[in-house]
Amino acid sequence: MRKKSTLNKSKRIIFYSSVKYYRQFSLQGFYRKDIILLREMGYDVKLSKSFLNFFRFWTYDIAFIYFYRAGLLPAMIARLFFKKVIFTGGADNLDESFAGKKNYLVQKFLFTACSMFSNINIVVSKSDMRNIKKFYTGSNLALIRHSIKVNEYLYDRSPKENIITTTVWMGRTENVIRKGVDTAIMVFDKFYNEHPDYFLYIIGLTGDGTEYLRKIIENLPCKGNIIFTGGLNDADKIAILKKSRFYLQLSLYEGFGLAALEALAAGNIVIHSGMGGLNESVGEFGIVVDNTNSVNSIARILSDSLTWDQNVLNKKLKEGRNHALELFDDSRRLSLFREFFASFEK
Repeated sequence: MRKKSTLNKSKRIIFYSSVKYYRQFSLQGFYRKDIILLREMGYDVKLSKSFLNFFRFWTYDIAFIYFYRAGLLPAMIARLFFKKVIFTGGADNLDESFAGKKNYLVQKFLFTACSMFSNINIVVSKSDMRNIKKFYTGSNLALIRHSIKVNEYLYDRSPKENIITTTVWMGRTENVIRKGVDTAIMVFDKFYNEHPDYFLYIIGLTGDGTEYLRKIIENLPCKGNIIFTGGLNDADKIAILKKSRFYLQLSLYEGFGLAALEALAAGNIVIHSGMGGLNESVGEFGIVVDNTNSVNSIARILSDSLTWDQNVLNKKLKEGRNHALELFDDSRRLSLFREFFASFEK
């Protein structure tokens, strides 16, 4: 006799983002994390990268949609069939100083349009919430920050190696530029002049942005010490972060800064721009640079950090780990998800 499922009808979620490949749901941390949490809560989660799946209204009860752009059409279809709709994800272009007036106005319109069809928008950082509230007065907002399974990342004081890391999805060149990876390469090139035994690991799925970076690298002396790992599973990524000494996040804007938080928990000195959510996820527990265009000064920060007294270094790394554990562990996000969905389903 076939065992009956413990999932009832109200536990069916269609999880959508306009990714190119389904593999991105497992390799990009913020997708994977929410999928795992929703399944831990007992939801039957089906993945979708096409709006056409939303016409199959008999297969889902809740639409969980990432990003306030391509998610508009799926949300409209879901509401047409009287389904509940949740939006989430960073809203980078709602920072006008980063996005520019045209992109800002487009994103502002799309956010407002998506919100018309959304039961609730789960906002992932205080910086995004501030930007949203500058123009949006709706009550369907909830602040639930991204999280990581901190205990898996926690640095165990094993020996560090001469590695600098940065993490980026390279499917689009514009994302690589926004994340400041081109600048990170130039910083590494300057640092490499004095420290040729160091390596830069660029972690993340490859694409158009990879070719853009390779063109920058091709004539640099440090070319042989820059490694593109491609997309990694959690175990391999964590292994590199635990060996890494420095992490660079020189972003023009970050909705949250999840990858930088992972590096912080893994015992890296995180050198970052402090833009957007980075001030929340890492903040003073890393090193904030005043000017991301000042390649020489950032390279000097890396070099100077190598001279820190071991006690000073250990104290800083411990404070960073504790910050991640206290505020951004999965258990905290899961608890907030449980509270939110309990009220949401009433």
